[in-house]
Amino acid sequence: MGPDAPSGARTPTVRGASMTAKVLVVDPVATTREGVALILERCGFQVDRLDSPDAYPTEQHTDAVVVNVHTEDDFTGVRALRDRHDSVVVALLRSSEAGDYRAALTAGARTACAWDTSPRDLAMVVTAAVVGQTVLPTAIVEQLVGLMQDAPPELTVSAEDLRWLQLLARGGSVTELSTVVGYSPREVFRRLRQLYQRMGVSNRQQAIALAGIWGLVHLTAADERRRLSRV
Repeated sequence: MGPDAPSGARTPTVRGASMTAKVLVVDPVATTREGVALILERCGFQVDRLDSPDAYPTEQHTDAVVVNVHTEDDFTGVRALRDRHDSVVVALLRSSEAGDYRAALTAGARTACAWDTSPRDLAMVVTAAVVGQTVLPTAIVEQLVGLMQDAPPELTVSAEDLRWLQLLARGGSVTELSTVVGYSPREVFRRLRQLYQRMGVSNRQQAIALAGIWGLVHLTAADERRRLSRV
C-alpha cells in the first residue's frame, strides 16, 4: 500500500462522519505504519502511530485503531485491543480470503480490508467504521453469506477433533495440546493441518470462527477471558 492518496482527493463522505476523527495506527513495521498513517492524515484524520498497542495510554481516547494483522496471534489480540481502548478496530489483512475477514470480524473488529487496498478505499473504510458502519467488498460479503450455514453433511469431525477445537478456542497452544493429548508437537501440527483441510480453512483463527458458526464450539465468558489473557 503506497502512501500517496489520489491527487486532490478526499475520502468519500459517510453520513455522520467527522474528518477530525482521531485514529491510532498500530504496526511493528515502521514503513507500513508510516504509509498507512500518511494516507489517513492526507484524508483529514488526526493520526497517532505506535509499534505496539500496549504503549498507548488506556485513558487516552481514540476513535479507531487501525491494526495490521500479520499473524494468527494478531487475530486473537483484536478483541483485547478494542476493549482496552474502547474504540473500534479496523483490521488490515494480509490476504483477501473471506475466511480471514470472517476471523477478524469474529475476533471483534468493526471492519477489515486487505492491506493492499487503495488509499481512497482505506480512508472510506475507516471513516465508515468511526460512525458505526461496516464497509466490505461485495465479493467478500457474498462469500461470507455462503459461509453462514450448517456444517456440510460430508464433514467428519470426531470427538477428538471437537476437543481440540474447543481447546484452541479457549486459547490453548500447540504445546499445551501436545501435553493434553499425548502427541508430539509435530504430530499435533500434522493433525491440525488435516482438520483445517477438512473444514476448508487454512489456519487456526479461521477454524475457530467457522467452528463457532457451525455450533461446534461454545465459549463462555470465562473461556473468553482466559483466551484474551494470553494476548
